[in-house]
Amino acid sequence: MSNEITIGAGFSLYSSLMWGATGIWISYLSNLSLGTILFYRFLISLLITSIIIYLTSQTLSLTKRAVCCGAALCCYYTFATTAFLLANMVDVALIISTTPVFIIGFEFFKGVKPSLNKCVGAISALLGSTLVIVGSATIDQSAVNDDSHVLVGLICALGAAITMAVFSLMSASKTVNATSVNFWSYLLGLGLLLSWSVSASELQSPDVHQAGLLFALVLFSTISAGMAYKYACQLAGPSTAAIVRLSTPMFAVLLSFLILDRGLSLTHFIGAPFILMGVYWVLHS
Repeated sequence: MSNEITIGAGFSLYSSLMWGATGIWISYLSNLSLGTILFYRFLISLLITSIIIYLTSQTLSLTKRAVCCGAALCCYYTFATTAFLLANMVDVALIISTTPVFIIGFEFFKGVKPSLNKCVGAISALLGSTLVIVGSATIDQSAVNDDSHVLVGLICALGAAITMAVFSLMSASKTVNATSVNFWSYLLGLGLLLSWSVSASELQSPDVHQAGLLFALVLFSTISAGMAYKYACQLAGPSTAAIVRLSTPMFAVLLSFLILDRGLSLTHFIGAPFILMGVYWVLHS
């Protein structure tokens, strides 16, 4: 590996760990509403990023690519936050790991024909994702309860995988900086959230403990992770960054076991190999 690719892989590994930890923060914030978590995630991220831009005298890039990258990242954070809040964090991490498959799919529509190995890998990964979704909904009987939205969370995880693929492809360009992309992501997220779904009366006030968790979610699993992955795609390319991000489910499993004391179910053991091997074949064909 060249020095640039090695550095890019390191950035991707960091983002993988931080995004794998998202489920930990969310699990301790589960007594807050989804709208409240998203509101403070985007608001605090926007404020901190604005301060960074001011202190470093950076020029905010207002280009179509920068805004589109920000929109894709905004969608990813919205889908991922929803998924981690409603479903098991390991399930969510496994499904989001199908991102490379969607990267190959988007490239196909752009005229890049996939090899047989890539097709087999894509089918394998999507099969594993389906097994995780269906198996989790079957094992967790609360998934069919009117008060539970586990299945919705797993579908949102697929949405997060797709939007991360879009972001990965667009962010490979070096024409926009990571700080600008993050800024537009948080501004768009906050604006849409306030416009469409969250009113002041619906927002909950976090206590001191919850505020600390929200800041951790923002600093580690939002701002730094988003910037690191942008640099990873820039330096190492979308495919290499996606390969390294295959470690996200493993980090999620480890953190879930160490911190939340949650183990793996039979569904994970069946679905995970299909997903991880499928993505491996896609990227190594």
